Amino acid sequence: MLIAPNRAVFAQSATIAGVVSDRRGYVFSGVTVTTTPESGGLSRHTRTNSAGTFRFEGLPDGTYRVDFELRGFEVVRRNHVRVRRDTEAKVDAALPFRALCECITVEPPSPWAQRVGQVIDKTGYPLPHARVELVGRQSAYTDSEGRFLIRVPVNETWPLTATDTGFRAVTQQVSGADAASVVLSLEYVAATGVPDLEHFGGCECDGYLLPYGGSP
Repeated sequence: MLIAPNRAVFAQSATIAGVVSDRRGYVFSGVTVTTTPESGGLSRHTRTNSAGTFRFEGLPDGTYRVDFELRGFEVVRRNHVRVRRDTEAKVDAALPFRALCECITVEPPSPWAQRVGQVIDKTGYPLPHARVELVGRQSAYTDSEGRFLIRVPVNETWPLTATDTGFRAVTQQVSGADAASVVLSLEYVAATGVPDLEHFGGCECDGYLLPYGGSP
């Protein structure tokens, strides 16, 4: 006996696809592309192929943001990407070069310690490319899994703030005396006023804050 396919399963499938290039139109392979529900939730990751294209399939209906990351270039984010069943949303990106700068080595106070950190949403999912800032000292962005490294003195506490588009900022006091991971949980507020396109860039210098897996 033949069994008809479950149409309800296929009806819930949506797609985001596109091509990544520079501003002259040359395509990039190996770009990390991350799609995340606008209000937080499970992120999905892929990389562009030799033609500079990427594709996410089987997405639930909803509104997403899509981040594009390649070393040496600014992170580009496309917000308000709406998808619905049996449709394909086309999301292209042009990556600008990251600004060149002269780096000055910052020596943390002694004694100091390095701690691992992560920025998450209220449901516990990582927030890729959230901004973390040691107030008055340095800022950086988390990696595609929401992770970062921080160097802080053992005998002092410093204020660390995490922010992300559409989420309420959180500040936490951190010290090198605690070996536990630093976790900052952000609450989604609204997408009102959030631009369709964002660039995250600036200099890449070692200091108090580092991307996860960066130079120790």
